[in-house]
Amino acid sequence: YTCTGTLPVSAFGKYYPKWTSTSATCLNDDDIPKYMLNDQGWYLSDTLRKCCERHFFWDINECMGTSNVGSEKWYADYGAMTCVKDCVGASPCGGIAKA
Repeated sequence: YTCTGTLPVSAFGKYYPKWTSTSATCLNDDDIPKYMLNDQGWYLSDTLRKCCERHFFWDINECMGTSNVGSEKWYADYGAMTCVKDCVGASPCGGIAKA
């Protein structure tokens, strides 16, 4: 890859961990460090969530850029008499579950 200065096709659009002293996040730009290309199965992920879960499991919320993302588990919303997911967003998300 050094000779052509291009990324392998399999790396385009993948998320990789970006370690700095001030933040812990995953990016999907064209600046993937070359050493990560040698072990794409470990360093590169298809989604931001997968990358954050693998490389920043101790602070997934910071990595994802959110304060509360929920567990993605289902819980009963007795007021609505239905089951919803512990997440923020459109249905089936029902908001962050109260502890």
